[in-house]
Amino acid sequence: MQIIVKKKDPAVIVSIQGHFNVGAAPEFERIFNQHLDAGERRFVLNLAELTFISSAGLCSLLATAKKIKEQDGNLVICALQGEARKVFEISGFAALFSMYSTEAVALKQV
Repeated sequence: MQIIVKKKDPAVIVSIQGHFNVGAAPEFERIFNQHLDAGERRFVLNLAELTFISSAGLCSLLATAKKIKEQDGNLVICALQGEARKVFEISGFAALFSMYSTEAVALKQV
């Protein structure tokens, strides 16, 4: 998995490429914790290039979203597609997050 982070007002955009599994979860959480500690509260998670997400990845995402919400922040997801989207739908995670088709639309909603 590769994680790319960029700041684009009004949010921090975190893009995930490849497989999001148990090995990637600590780095994912570290990145969000670092930005929360720096005072950021708005996040867009761009999953356009996510090819696979395991149950550990889903748990990490849920824990991170909960922490963001506890700090009065907001996390939205964009560009989820293919097999990863199916996993979100089957697991019920699609109903837990605000999901948008593109990064531009997500930035307007965050």
